[in-house]
Amino acid sequence: LTFRILLEEVSNIQINVFILATCIFILDRVEKKKFILAGLLLALIISIKVYPLILLAFFIFKKEIKTSLFTVVGLVAGVGVVTLFFGLTDGMKLFSEWNNTQIVNGLKCEFMNQSLWGFMCGLLTDNTRIDSFQYNILHLTTSQMKTVVVSIIGVAGIFIARRFLSAKSAKNAFAIQYVIVLSLIPILSPLAWKYYFVFLTPLCILLYYTFKESKKLRLLVVPILIITLTSELFIGANLSDITEALGFITISSLFISLISIHYLIPKST
Repeated sequence: LTFRILLEEVSNIQINVFILATCIFILDRVEKKKFILAGLLLALIISIKVYPLILLAFFIFKKEIKTSLFTVVGLVAGVGVVTLFFGLTDGMKLFSEWNNTQIVNGLKCEFMNQSLWGFMCGLLTDNTRIDSFQYNILHLTTSQMKTVVVSIIGVAGIFIARRFLSAKSAKNAFAIQYVIVLSLIPILSPLAWKYYFVFLTPLCILLYYTFKESKKLRLLVVPILIITLTSELFIGANLSDITEALGFITISSLFISLISIHYLIPKST
């Protein structure tokens, strides 16, 4: 079902498959109460790619104190090693460069950025995502757009947190919620190439086995088909780029995450 993303991952030798596999292994370690290894592995992949930081927030929210603590310890140790190797001055310089590149100026409006931030940049500002093609409905500044996106994420976060809390005693609640949070990584990350959407794979598998005997399966199949059939393999590079600029991957992935919250998380237990 997620063949397009997996194929592009492998063909471009992306590290995201390794990070996804590590994330799944971390879930297994947490459920088996191997908190030290889970925390240190999470620290490792955060050091490689910052976007798994959302999992640390999830562990804190779920009061997985030991895992969270060892993640912080691992991150501090990693920073310490880098500082010792490069020296304090050069280490701070490298951190400053990373912060300016990835945090301050990390948002890209171009069509290759498939995150919610990239889509909303095209929808709410005058920035062009691809060539001269625009679809904006407002004329906000980039700063104003960021405020809108943060507000949307904040409100959605409160809703999701309430659903998670209401179902905390449900069967397999922790694992299901963890997989849903994984699927949100490329959507919420300020910068997400389409390869990042490999994090949607575990949730798609879970939804398939949940819906396979039901008409609800179409709720999964339709967005997956949209993601797959808008590949340049089927519609050519130019049209595929336009669909990416219009957020076909972003919206389809967000829809999958939202239906999983609706159908996999009980409203109350």
